[in-house]
Amino acid sequence: MDEYINKDWQEDLQNNALSSFEDFWKIDEKWFESPNYRRGGWSGVTRSHLMMGDGTKKAVFIKRQKNHFRKNIKNSFKGNLTFSIEFEAIMSFREIGIPTLEPVYYGLKKENDDHLAVLVTNGLDEYFPLDELIEIWQQQGWPDIKTRKNIAQSIAHLTSKMHEHKFQHNCFYPKHLFVKVADEVDTRVIDLEKVKKKRMRNSAMMRDLDTLNRHITNCSLTDRMRFLLAYLDTNTLTDDVKKLWYSLEKKSAKKTKE
Repeated sequence: MDEYINKDWQEDLQNNALSSFEDFWKIDEKWFESPNYRRGGWSGVTRSHLMMGDGTKKAVFIKRQKNHFRKNIKNSFKGNLTFSIEFEAIMSFREIGIPTLEPVYYGLKKENDDHLAVLVTNGLDEYFPLDELIEIWQQQGWPDIKTRKNIAQSIAHLTSKMHEHKFQHNCFYPKHLFVKVADEVDTRVIDLEKVKKKRMRNSAMMRDLDTLNRHITNCSLTDRMRFLLAYLDTNTLTDDVKKLWYSLEKKSAKKTKE
């Protein structure tokens, strides 16, 4: 069995009687998201709270799956378990400094002909998914310009670094960008099970930026341009900025017609 335990969490896991694959697998709590059934397998998520050594509680997400594979080119019949792909992506992102989730536990086990996986990550307390933040701002009023600039820059720098290393998120919706608005804005990208490594940065860039651009239509053109300027690391409307802007708008218009 393949297994990873975050040393910073190991003692707290043991104190919560969660020190083995079986402990996580048999946990009995309501699903946070309804299990996804496909290709003869299933995958589901539970949200739990752990009592920490300092007396506080921390939220964690416990993701479990059985025979839930993603096909690949090398093996058209059976690929890798999606949580294995996500765990590897999380570790890769953290190694090169792309803000994402903190892995708490990961386990991969085979029972007879069944393949099981458990992935536990921190709960990102004090963070909100970008789509929820936009809804809140629409109802309660938008933050000041400085805050909006900082948010655009935080998301842009994360996105740019991801594409710099030729990673394509492949499902780059606002709900997968978690933002904490405090003295300093911090952004984390989640749900990495569909991440792919591309040969060229441009391939990863256009797919992800197109997805994000089409799903933040409730943001002003100014905020979207702030993001694009920060993504391309410039303060002026250069030819590169204009070219990328028009390409994204063209893609968006085409898909709207479809």
